[in-house]
Amino acid sequence: YIMKKTKLKFTFTRLWNTEYPLFIERIVEIVSKNNPEHLGLKKAYDRLNALVPELKNIQTYARTSTITDSLTAVDKKRDNLIGGLTKIVAGYKLIDLPHYSDSAKALHLSLSKYSKGFSKENYTSQTEKTKQFLEETNKNPEVSNAITNLNLSNIVTELKNANEEFERLFRSRTEEISSRPNVDVKALRAKIDDAANKLFAAIEFSITEYEDRDYTPLVSQLTELLTYHKAQIKARGKKKETASKEK
Repeated sequence: YIMKKTKLKFTFTRLWNTEYPLFIERIVEIVSKNNPEHLGLKKAYDRLNALVPELKNIQTYARTSTITDSLTAVDKKRDNLIGGLTKIVAGYKLIDLPHYSDSAKALHLSLSKYSKGFSKENYTSQTEKTKQFLEETNKNPEVSNAITNLNLSNIVTELKNANEEFERLFRSRTEEISSRPNVDVKALRAKIDDAANKLFAAIEFSITEYEDRDYTPLVSQLTELLTYHKAQIKARGKKKETASKEK
């Protein structure tokens, strides 16, 4: 059986750690279902398949990375809430009506104790300062009344929720980091990339070497997989480019 020369090429480094393990597992699964021994691919297939158990180390790092992204997003929200609240209170202080200005002064006094230089503080300090401010909003009647008078209860509740979510994510990330194996993910991925590329090269060689064997199903399935992920990466690049232009 003669089929036209095909080229299986993929830039593995473009994949995120979150998607890389599943991508490699899919390659292994496709080759496995197409009888690699009959197609003269057993050695190249076994080389890549032997590395599959190590993918769990990349998955562990990917989970930590995902938590870090969520943590950064919640931290930004918390910073914005503190910053916004400070500006709103400063605006109310300028209003020449005691109902607003007196409440604003009381709230400003409390807020300024904790919010000064807030965005430059480390994560732990920010969490603790926010917690102290929120405790004062509950314990100090003057501050509590000021929040009610200025209709800021919803913002304070959002701040409380964001601070608690941040603390939960921070603990989760700490647990993940402490439990993950001490592995050089970049080196591990390079080793797996090499095995995958050797498998692709073996397929291309075998197509011309064993002309009596049908490689069409295998090549079609792999090409479909590679094409899909290439499109995903391309779309990701365009999305990033658009976002950059909109800034």
